[in-house]
Amino acid sequence: MRCFLAGPQTPIRKGGLAGHHAPLGTHERFIGFLIEHYAGHFLLWLAPEQVRVLPIGGEDEDNAEEKKAHTMLVIGKRDLDAGNVAVRIHGQGPQGFKPRAEVIADLLAAIKERRA
Repeated sequence: MRCFLAGPQTPIRKGGLAGHHAPLGTHERFIGFLIEHYAGHFLLWLAPEQVRVLPIGGEDEDNAEEKKAHTMLVIGKRDLDAGNVAVRIHGQGPQGFKPRAEVIADLLAAIKERRA
């Protein structure tokens, strides 16, 4: 209890203070909201795993979609020699073959500009 003086040395008793306790803070609730809203399919700039490089015939090729990597770059021997990669975007499927430098520049620009 706290005691206040009201007038000539007459204490008035007021109720105690109750602290507010929340099991989750604002940031945790916001992250929980984002995960629920996007169902784990985050935008490129927000995704925990933005790009996954998959060699053709590798074990990760089939389960990369399950791990929700936003962008997958599939590379085979011929693609490596030609400097190309096959681009797959989660939820959109194959995007075709593109030069490796162009893909990297596009990804970095999309992350910097926070594009989808």
